[in-house]
Amino acid sequence: MRTGDDGLGVQDPRRTRVRQRQLALARGSAWSAPWRALGVVLTSALAALVLLLVKRPAEAADEWADVRAALAPLRGWRARRQFRGRRTVRPRDLRALFLPATAGWRSTVETLGDALDPRARTRRRQAGPAAGGRAVPETGPVSDELAEISGEEERRPWASWPLALAVLVTTAATVWGWRQHLGDLRPGGPGLVGDELGPAATGPAGLWRSALDGWRGGGLGHDHPPEPWLLPWTAPTLLVDAVAGPGGAPNAAGVALGWLLLAAAPVALVTAYLALRRVTHRRWLRAALALGWAGATPLVSATQDGRVGPVVVHLVAPLLVAGYVVAATRGGGTRRTAAVFATALGVALTAQWVPLVLVPATVAGVLVLLLGSRGARWRGAVLAALPWALLLPWLPALLTDPVRLLGGAGATVAAPALPAGAPAWQTALLVPGAALDPSDLSAAPLWAALVAWAAALAATLLPGRSGRRAGVLVVGALLGLLLALLAPRAGLGVLPAGHAEAGLTVTAWNGSMLSVSGASLLLATALFVDRSWRAEGPRRREPWRAAVRRPRAVVAALTAAVVVLAALVPLAVAVWRPPADGLLAAPPALPPVAAAQADGPSAPRTLVLTPVGENEVVVDLVGREIEPARVLRDRTTELAVGVGPAGPVEEVARTVVSEGGDRAVAGLLELAAGYVLVAAEEDHPLVGRVDALPGLTRVGGPQGQVLWRMSDNEAARVRVLDADGGLVSRVPSQGPHGVAAGRVEDLPDGATLHVAEGTGWSQVARVAVDGEDVAVGADGEVALPEGTHDLEVRLARPSLPWHLVALVLTLVTVFLALPFGRPEPDTTEEEEP
Repeated sequence: MRTGDDGLGVQDPRRTRVRQRQLALARGSAWSAPWRALGVVLTSALAALVLLLVKRPAEAADEWADVRAALAPLRGWRARRQFRGRRTVRPRDLRALFLPATAGWRSTVETLGDALDPRARTRRRQAGPAAGGRAVPETGPVSDELAEISGEEERRPWASWPLALAVLVTTAATVWGWRQHLGDLRPGGPGLVGDELGPAATGPAGLWRSALDGWRGGGLGHDHPPEPWLLPWTAPTLLVDAVAGPGGAPNAAGVALGWLLLAAAPVALVTAYLALRRVTHRRWLRAALALGWAGATPLVSATQDGRVGPVVVHLVAPLLVAGYVVAATRGGGTRRTAAVFATALGVALTAQWVPLVLVPATVAGVLVLLLGSRGARWRGAVLAALPWALLLPWLPALLTDPVRLLGGAGATVAAPALPAGAPAWQTALLVPGAALDPSDLSAAPLWAALVAWAAALAATLLPGRSGRRAGVLVVGALLGLLLALLAPRAGLGVLPAGHAEAGLTVTAWNGSMLSVSGASLLLATALFVDRSWRAEGPRRREPWRAAVRRPRAVVAALTAAVVVLAALVPLAVAVWRPPADGLLAAPPALPPVAAAQADGPSAPRTLVLTPVGENEVVVDLVGREIEPARVLRDRTTELAVGVGPAGPVEEVARTVVSEGGDRAVAGLLELAAGYVLVAAEEDHPLVGRVDALPGLTRVGGPQGQVLWRMSDNEAARVRVLDADGGLVSRVPSQGPHGVAAGRVEDLPDGATLHVAEGTGWSQVARVAVDGEDVAVGADGEVALPEGTHDLEVRLARPSLPWHLVALVLTLVTVFLALPFGRPEPDTTEEEEP
């Protein structure tokens, strides 16, 4: 026998609950029992799922017991036969004896509230005997809901007027600075370009396939490893495409990058405000320092050049630094564990844009593992190893070419000599890139950073845990600064001949590491101001006249004012010189007529010829696909890939420029080039040579360019040719790089399928005739049987299994990162930070 809260003699509470639910279903009317059972299944399954998401397995198992009861109706029908013929009482006569219908959902909601805020249960318990320091009498025979109306329990406001004011100021300054580009960033706009940012005329589907397909890139394509940032770039592109409506957004990917740069300052403000919660509860202090972080020099410089990767690092850096501080702190608890997994997830996401972030993140995790307390060591191991596991699909490329680890999307520089960029003392004061004139007003952030360093170093002298935490933050700032100083002095390689920047030395841009260092300084500065103000500042409810009489309070107030005003200097400079001044509206990749045809069933490409000097022509083959390396420059990828030898595109261009005739036209057909574009004025000699080609007709082009199209309109990505090389049919294109499907009729004997793609395409291509795969030749040709057949051309995705494994691991990490857990609060979270 057992006596407890579950009842006298109850040995298995959940089994007893199942039997009770089955009996309750059996005692109702027979016609309503199936509907009641269906309601129990739906509501209980939904409640169980929600409780599992907030990490309440015991309560979820209780709800699932109701589902089990409803899905086992035999016991209920047996009980119904036993009660057959006996007198019953109407349910409405017994209504007062049962709980209301909403009691179950109210209990579930209360459980969710306890999971979302574990301190709520503690506050409710403490509010029982005393609330607000006053004795609370027993409520008597009234419901708990009525007792809660008194409002004895103190609730903390969820809104923060300093944060709202700071966001309003930052948003207004951003809109004013970007006012000339707002039209370019509408959903149907062209997007923006900069020194490290190119046009991206594609949508979410193009990004998705470029990340997963085995054949990708512009022109004839290649099988180089995909860029890790393609998948996270898909999410904002989907948003732009959804906002654009039915018409769609042809440049959704480029507009999405523009939105990211536009929202960088407000988002940086919010992330810094949230991260500062780990070192101070003063909302005005957090809002003021977050304003300075929104205008920090690394963010402004990255935005001016279009360096999207370093911008992402700057946005996430405060949260990552705060997460490592939490991991290194003594104590445990569910929320601390959730913060560790959320930090690992943030490192992995940031490393997809700038893999260099993995270096300080792994070093910091190893330090926590080796030097942390016994409870913190496992957290250090998670922070050191888990981000690498989340990047599983891209690890082979990083291990094969380790130079990629030091690059990123817009995170590299090509310099003629080393060291490159600002002098070391300016780098130490958080100035990336080129040197600043100390006498100029734009150099004011230099001296503001000097104040931040002084405050951070002074914070290490604070007594107790505050000083130790400040020491950890200063060590993090020094680690980031060391990497930032090494970046412009360590050459990663020299760009080879044939490259547009041939002979220049590639280095990592140091702004990413300066953002990591600046985030550590930000938290240390806030810690210093908070503790100084708490120790010597005016006490609560103390008149200012009394506070002024205490010299220490005056010194604390002046120190806080100097530090906060110095933190606001970068934002003032950013408003004076907006980062949008370095960006321009993206030019169209192709003339409108060629761009419209590129998305048609034939998907013809355009051969672009750009004269350089007297005897040199730059050749490019442009289609519906984008080359990600041209959108976000990563010179480490260019070092790893190199400059390939001249291929079919260069050979056809040489024929068009030099020889002409039918051979040149045949070469254009082999490339599926339905258009030829010369980027020069009409009086250029190259225009006359292309005019002399047979089968080309000049069409209207933009200013400073001349455009021709194939007169017979035979150019197509996927063609069916007879034995003599004549066109039999074109297979409609349904995707990038030869993906097509369609029905071809009356094929003659000896017909072949020709796909205009580069060497190596056949190794990742799959061609099916009437649903059965056939062999693909090395040159992309497929022999077809005589008659009428259904053809399908598709691309394999060799890395898809690894992406699925990474997806599962990411979902598990996201679940562990949710800040829900056991009902008892973590006592360490209640301490002062």
